[in-house]
Amino acid sequence: MLEAIRKRSGGIVVKVLLVFLVMSFGAWGVGDYIRGGVGGNSVASVGDVDISPQAFSNEMQREMQRLRGLLGDQLDADMARQIGLPDQVLSRMVRSALYLSAANEQGIIIDDAQVTAQIQSISAFKGVTGQFDKDAFRMAIGNAGYSEQSFIRLVRDDLKRSALINSFDGGAVGSQYIADLIHAYRGETRSVEFAVIPDARFTDVLAPDNAAIAAYHNDNQNQFMAPEYRSLSYIFITASDFAQVSDVTEEDILEAYEMRKAEFISQGSRQILQAIYSDEATAIKAVDMISKGRDFAETAGEIAGASAESLDLGWVTRDDMLGEALADAVFSTSAGSVSQPAQSMLGWHVFKVLDVKEKAVSSLGDVRGDLAEDIALSKAVDTLYEQANALEDELGSGATLEEASLALGLTLKHIEGVDKGGLDHTGVMTRDLPDEALIAQAFSTEEGTESPLIESKGNAYYIVRVDGVDAPALRPLDTVRDAVSEAILKDMRQEQAKKSTQQVVENMNGASTLAATVFSTVGEGIAINVAANFKRNGAGIPANMPKELAALMFEKKTGEAGMVRGADGYVVAHMRSIAKADTANSMETVNQIKVELAEGMRSDIFEQIARALEQRMSVTVNRNVLNQAF
Repeated sequence: MLEAIRKRSGGIVVKVLLVFLVMSFGAWGVGDYIRGGVGGNSVASVGDVDISPQAFSNEMQREMQRLRGLLGDQLDADMARQIGLPDQVLSRMVRSALYLSAANEQGIIIDDAQVTAQIQSISAFKGVTGQFDKDAFRMAIGNAGYSEQSFIRLVRDDLKRSALINSFDGGAVGSQYIADLIHAYRGETRSVEFAVIPDARFTDVLAPDNAAIAAYHNDNQNQFMAPEYRSLSYIFITASDFAQVSDVTEEDILEAYEMRKAEFISQGSRQILQAIYSDEATAIKAVDMISKGRDFAETAGEIAGASAESLDLGWVTRDDMLGEALADAVFSTSAGSVSQPAQSMLGWHVFKVLDVKEKAVSSLGDVRGDLAEDIALSKAVDTLYEQANALEDELGSGATLEEASLALGLTLKHIEGVDKGGLDHTGVMTRDLPDEALIAQAFSTEEGTESPLIESKGNAYYIVRVDGVDAPALRPLDTVRDAVSEAILKDMRQEQAKKSTQQVVENMNGASTLAATVFSTVGEGIAINVAANFKRNGAGIPANMPKELAALMFEKKTGEAGMVRGADGYVVAHMRSIAKADTANSMETVNQIKVELAEGMRSDIFEQIARALEQRMSVTVNRNVLNQAF
């Protein structure tokens, strides 16, 4: 939690931190400690340290609040249980308690000066002057659910654990020999020619006769099944049904504008790409390469091993950036330009600014209409709740949907035959579905019964009744004859494409060219592509070359060929050359690999320490108390 507060001011980097969160759950050994049958009032006991229900509940609430910032408000208690979040949080707390107990046993003491220095170093607690600000400190820890005393205790315990862990942190060194081997493996490149041989090229297939169509229809019934269809009746009410803009006064609009003025200030934003490098020298090297005409993504892929998808951060504001240094780097760079390197806890960042939006303020006239609609909608929410309660009362007294809708002046709608995807019998999407969850609810409700009255997103309620069910059935042959015939032709064309591509592979040898072999086997009109110097990690692979084919070519020798199935045909490749890793300029890359090896060794050491502590200290969990606490 302390680490989360340190990063509180960062917004965009939570996309990356979420990955670390999931990985940390794995490292904490989820489920290793979760056992039942333990008595007492504690959620768990670690040696002589108890984890109280209140402490566990507080940590769960903080974790859920943090995850909602990443996943949105859809994360509720039920979803948290479904993804195993309580066990994950408890497992993390148990592991933390193990380290703390060990630190206490070793007599590790953290004095007040160390605690003060640590707290004052956290950027979230600094004011506009850049110095520690007590008001900012109190606000931040209060928002995180801590008192001043409990947060100081958290920091002190965190420093104790760090001191214990750091004492084991110095002996892990990556092997030069293994790093060289890994570099040689990762850095090797392939250059190939490849061609796509599409199924559609093979048009000389004979149309199937009636017997073949009937047999295919019978043997491949799963391709021609009609899904289950359900006929529904439903009532859907939303606050907008009762909203009246005419009821909104000028005073209402003025008051809302003043209260929400901050919403109408559009912060300056930048559309950016981000690459993170291990050290400043590497980042400077990357900036220099880009300034000389190298592509930003290609540079990041070559030096940092980053994929093009991971570089795109989209539109960001200053508040989204991880610290002032990164924000200054981005917002001092013009559109189309690349920033100078800036450092964060994640490494050295280089940004490319693709586009710029400057700060803007919307006037009352600009937003008057939207404000009036929002106010009317807000006033209508009370009416919505009253109508929902009245509907439940009507149904509870025995009224049917028809009777309840008539009594309350609500609209009862019907859908005749819809599948789980919302399609009707003709395959057309059912129009004006009010909520996609309504269909899902209908398919979990028994025939002839009604669902409960369910609250929907956007201030709405619905109730659905299943009037009839048509079970899945094989579509009659006369209704799908054309589809069956086309499926047979498609299979035949695919088989011909496969045989021809296999023939190309068999005909290839060290002295042949792919173009000549494809021409003699398939004919003219097949484009020959070149993929030069691509790596195992995908760097350099052309967009039209399947990754499976690239991986296959790393199993081939020069002059050999291979093939894989593509989206619309088969793709064949011929190995032109193999290049070993560049050892002349590899010191920086090899050193980074040594760092990765050392980190892996440290992780293994910490895991072994935790396992040993678990065996030596009694760790018990009370499942009943755990379930009651959350």
